[in-house]
Parts: sequence; structure tokens; C-alpha cells
Amino acid sequence: MASMYPAIEAGIGRWTYYMVKMSFSDLANEVKLASDVHQDRTLDEAIQREVNNSRARQNLVVYLHDRPDRFMNSIVVAALGGSPTFTPLRLSDSPENQVFSAMEVDQSFGVLTFAGGQRYYALDGQHRLAAIRAILEPTDQNHDKFAREYVTPQFREQFRKEEISVIMVIQDPRDSEETTEVLKDYRRLFSSLNRYAKATDESTNIIMDEDDGIAVLTRRLIAEHEFFKWSVDNPSEYSVVKTTKGKNLNHRDTYFTQIEVLYAMNHAFLDSATRNARGWQLREGEFVPQREFKKIWKINRPDDQVLDQYYEEITDIWNALLTTLPELRQPPNQMRTHNPSDGENGYQDHLLFWPIGQEILAGVIRRMLNEAANDTGKEVLNSGEVQKALEPLKKINWLLHEPPWRNLLLVQTPNKSGQLNWGMRNESRKPAVDTATAVVDFLVGNAQLGEHEQETLKQRWAQMLTPGPTESEIEEWWNTVTAK
Repeated sequence: MASMYPAIEAGIGRWTYYMVKMSFSDLANEVKLASDVHQDRTLDEAIQREVNNSRARQNLVVYLHDRPDRFMNSIVVAALGGSPTFTPLRLSDSPENQVFSAMEVDQSFGVLTFAGGQRYYALDGQHRLAAIRAILEPTDQNHDKFAREYVTPQFREQFRKEEISVIMVIQDPRDSEETTEVLKDYRRLFSSLNRYAKATDESTNIIMDEDDGIAVLTRRLIAEHEFFKWSVDNPSEYSVVKTTKGKNLNHRDTYFTQIEVLYAMNHAFLDSATRNARGWQLREGEFVPQREFKKIWKINRPDDQVLDQYYEEITDIWNALLTTLPELRQPPNQMRTHNPSDGENGYQDHLLFWPIGQEILAGVIRRMLNEAANDTGKEVLNSGEVQKALEPLKKINWLLHEPPWRNLLLVQTPNKSGQLNWGMRNESRKPAVDTATAVVDFLVGNAQLGEHEQETLKQRWAQMLTPGPTESEIEEWWNTVTAK
């Protein structure tokens, strides 16, 4: 039986292609994955495995099932096994159709008919196709288990009739030799579509996402909180938060932090022990388990009442932090100087003005608040209780040229001329950050250590220092760190 679809004919380069309207049901039934085009067992399995095992498959199922505003880009499909017939739309010769005839509408709009025997392959949109199939026709395989349990029969029947735009690319091989060349062209097109596709960066996602609650709260903090908000005519010169791609800051930047780091800090502030146990609230009486945070909570915008409650928690923490450590209000470009030059008297190098220190701090603060919540028996602390919980942060000297940070996070490396300059550690950075975090947790009381455990922590810290100090220096520096 012939398959017929409304279509628009177009061309680019050597390709003739058609923009076709198809139901999800037709798409799932007729279009296969691109792995079938490769004719190479290893490549087939690699593409199939990547599609089946990717988290994107489950995330798309949730998105399509839960979001009434769901939408999808066009899927690019290759057709093999014969060229379809395109029948242009014939307009009646009437005065009202003359304008359409002048636009050559009747040469581009029509019906695409496949008589049978063709094979369709998704060149771009494999994950989308896999998710659509999982919703409509889940298999017994493990990668479809989530869709079988998550999708309701009512939604499946409704979704079957919804429609998507398909871009169908046509080649018509006449013999086996031409078929081989066509397959090469399709493989090349598959590579081009996937190689040059560019996902939006994390900063853009935070700026644009209207469903991820942490992104919404982060933007609200920038818009409303007195420390973060842009209240000048030219915010690009005076903004506190850097919004371009990447977490890095340099010593000349006037920004306090970068938006990806601020997002991570806000997430950490809200990631309480209670939410880990009970889940993240979406609306009254409805909670998403911690294990489903990325898959479900981040793509379903919480109710405004829930967002207001979360925002109050975040602002209480930021207010308490800025009160506890007022130096955070200092000009950032004067607090982020590894190697002060002449004329920069008073410039400092403060750990909490660097992304690495801010992310360490966020986790430490969350654990401090968990301890305080446990002591008070409350799920959420009020502003006064948050302020009290953060008081131990005053005990710490956050200047990078002082212990415990010197030679741990801040190290000397030679430049091109052989001169030693101070800079953030790159080699063995993760164990150094883990050690720094353990030291802070000990200093603020998150970790209650006995005498033997304190000695173990001291030795762990000393072993990470580069270059390693003498035994007497280790004792002197550690006594300085623990003096308050």
C-alpha cells in the first residue's frame, strides 16, 4: 500500500529534499536508526548502543510525556530503495489563485508518495526517534523499561496522532555501484549533521531555561537581590555576575562570580538532607525523588509558591554569608591577585573570589546548615538560625598566600622566562581540593575529629603541599590554621 504525505519540495547543493508532515505513529513505524545505513557491524553496534544507553533517551521521554508545550526540531531522514513520486499541488485557474501561481506555490507544495520498498533512516534525530518509539512501542529490552512504566496508555494514544516535521533527503540509485556511492553520501551527511551540530552552552541554558527551578532562582537572585542585581545604566561594565560561557575568572575581572558557578552554589544551598531523603517539591504534596532530580524535576517548573519558598531559603543563606564575611563586598579585581605588582598595594588574593573556593564554600555551608537543622529539628532554618549556623566561617583565614591554602591550592610554577609565579594548582587538583574541603569542614565543626583523626588530617594536608615544607614548618603552619 502506498504511503502519502503532505510535502514541500526544495533543494540545496546536490540534494533534493522534502519537508514532510508525519504523525508520530507513522514515524515510529517507518523510520529506522542511522546505524542500519552504515553496513558495518562495529559501527552499527556503536551507534545503537549510544542511542539506547544515553540518558537523553529517558530525559526526552519525560519531556514529551510531562510537558504540554512539548516541541521537537525536524528529524532528517534518508530514503533508500527508490525515489518517491512528488505530485505538485494544482491550483484552479481563478483570480484569487493568481498571486499563488506567481509565487510558484503550485511547483513546491504537494504530496510525496512512496509506492513501497523504500527504507527510511534517521540521519539526524536518533535520540528523538528512539524516545518516540519508546513511548509508542516500548520493547522488552532494559533500555525501554522506564518508558513502559512511566508512560500512561491514555497519553500513548494521544501522542500517536500528534505530528512532526520530517526532512526527507532523496537519492535514487540505479544500480549496485550507485547504491554504494549513495550510502557513502548518506554516511557523509550523517557525519556532517552530527559533527557540526552545536548544543547550547551551560551559561545560555541557565539564562534561558524557564523550567529548571535552579536556573529560574539564579536569574531571580541576579534580578532582585541587592548584592547581585544590575542597578546601573550599563550593566555590562558593572555587573556582579559574569554571564558568558565558562567558569573561569581572571584577576582583572570585576565580577564576583560566574553564572554557572552561582547556579552550582544555589543548587548546593538547596540540596538539603531533607530533600535528599524526601525529594524536591514540585507543587503542594508532590515531591520528586533525589535520583530523579535531573530527569524529572529540572524539566518541570515548580509552582510559583514552591519557587518563592526556595528563593527565601537562598536569600537567607546569601544574606547571612555576606554578613558573616563582609569582605565579599570588596571590589573583586582587588581580591583576586596572585602576583601583586608595583602600585597594587592593598590588593589581596582571597579564595572566595575564585570559582574553586566558591564551590568548596557552597558544599561546606550546606553541611553546616544540615547540622544546624538536625540540632533544631527543623527542615528549614529561619534567617536568624542560618546566621548563627554560619558564624564559624569567621574562624578561617581565606587569603590564599596563607596556610592552609599556600602550596595546597596556590602554588608556584615557572613562566617561559623561568621566573616563578603564583597560580592556582593544576596538577593533582582534585585531591588538593578534596583535602582543602576536609580542612574547612574540620575548622567549622562539620567534622568532629578526635586527636588521632586530627593528626591524620594534618598529615594528609602536609603530603599535598608542593613544595613540601619542613617538619617544623608543618607544625607552625598547622598551629596557625587551628589557632582560632
